[in-house]
Formats: sequence, C-alpha cells, structure tokens
Amino acid sequence: VKRARRGEEFTWSDGSGTVGKAVLEEIDGERAIFLVLEAREARPRSPSLRLYQSLPRGGRMEKAMRRCTEVGVDHFVPFISSRSVRGMGDGRDERRRRWERVLREAARQSRREFLPTVERPLSWDQCLERLRQEEVVLLGWEGERSRRLMDSLPERVPPSVALVVGPEGGFSRSEVDQMCEAGALPVT
Repeated sequence: VKRARRGEEFTWSDGSGTVGKAVLEEIDGERAIFLVLEAREARPRSPSLRLYQSLPRGGRMEKAMRRCTEVGVDHFVPFISSRSVRGMGDGRDERRRRWERVLREAARQSRREFLPTVERPLSWDQCLERLRQEEVVLLGWEGERSRRLMDSLPERVPPSVALVVGPEGGFSRSEVDQMCEAGALPVT
C-alpha cells in the first residue's frame, strides 16, 4: 500500500468531467486536505459507447461492467432475454448500488474522467423500444459469420454507438430477428 506524503501531487476527477491536479497539504486522522492546483473541464469522448447486456448468471455482470468500464463503455443497459437468469431483473436497489460501486472502482482504476452510468434492468419489450431510439446498434451474435464489428461502423462518427451482448447460450433466433427489426445490425 502506497502511503501519501505531504507535498505529493495527485491527479483527480469528480466523475462528471472536471479533472485536475492537487497537492496534499495535510493528513488529519481519517481525512486529507488538498490544495487544488489546476481544474479543467474534460470533453466527453465521441462516440459514447452504450452496452446493452443481457443479464448473465453469478457475478459475471459485475466482471463485464468492470472490464467494459476500463475499455471505455459509458453507459450500461442491462435487460432480460429468454436465456437470462431468472430472478435477476427485478431491479432491486441493492443490486444497482453494487453495480454503481463496481463502476466507481473501475472508473477510478482506469482514471476515467466521466463515471459510467447503469440503468435498472429492462424487460425485453423495453429493450427493443430503446434500441429503436439508438442511431447505431451493433448486435454481437454468434450466428453472424461475415460482418465484422469494425467493418460495420459508419464513416461519419455518430454521437453514440450501442453494442448488444447476449447471455450464455446466446439469443434465440426470434430475439435476433426482433432486434434486427428494431434496427440492430448483427456482427461477429
């Protein structure tokens, strides 16, 4: 464990886009006092990445959120599909608080300027309606054999890109068809 010393400089972020440098002035028991040396507003990255993740079993949602935060996902939209683990979509506040804690820790670890957000799990119908509102939706599907993700991005950078990931066992053919009708483009 690294021990901070008086006079040491740190970079900081408030998770809402304000970033800067500060120097540790004083350590008093359980609190530290910093002198802010610099503060600026960071610009959000473009495109914003939204991950629609069908609820997996066990702690795999937290693991996916941690890794995806580290690589740049900005917004998480969990949803229930036919092969999602049952009982996971009740939207309990305790689960959401745990997910938000995982996102804070991962954002801090990867020095993210903006804290990613997570929604309560959506029903299948709610997910389809939201996908219809997205400009670009890329559906990761094991049945797609030729269209690669990187070759499917538009030339003009949109404000956001939605990525859809299924549960273990993948999506049913009916679900893939419904998402394609809602505007999703299957990719491998």
